[in-house]
Amino acid sequence: MKKVFGLTLVFLMADIIIKQLVISTMALNSKITVINSFFSIWYVKNSGAAFGMLENWRLLLILFALAVIYLIIKMLKKEKRFTIVNTLLYAMMLAGIIGNLIDRLIYHAVIDYLSFNLAGFQFAVFNLADFYIVSAIIIYLIFSLFQKEVFHYE
Repeated sequence: MKKVFGLTLVFLMADIIIKQLVISTMALNSKITVINSFFSIWYVKNSGAAFGMLENWRLLLILFALAVIYLIIKMLKKEKRFTIVNTLLYAMMLAGIIGNLIDRLIYHAVIDYLSFNLAGFQFAVFNLADFYIVSAIIIYLIFSLFQKEVFHYE
């Protein structure tokens, strides 16, 4: 379990540092093109959940994040065997949820900055914390499809 919390801290610090760099060097709603027509850093605030859903429902989103963190910690305590995969998944989920929770508590919105455009499709602007959460879900689903046991608690 110590490895999960250590890795969570590393992931969380990366998220916080990048957000602080964006906040301190860019004006809100400004955009820096990194790779023309593909990738930009675009400083925006999202007061909702994914894709702006539940906009301005800050308290509900904070309570939901706290509940999920509580459930993940309960799962961690029941975990019988830590593997590289489940350690990574737990850490990514915790870091992502905590990173966005910190934003909601301090800034009253989530700080987003990653903007991708693929073949004319503009993805929603997101952040490293969002990447952690979505990636953990995708990895979990891939393992589930191949019937690989990821979590070992009873």
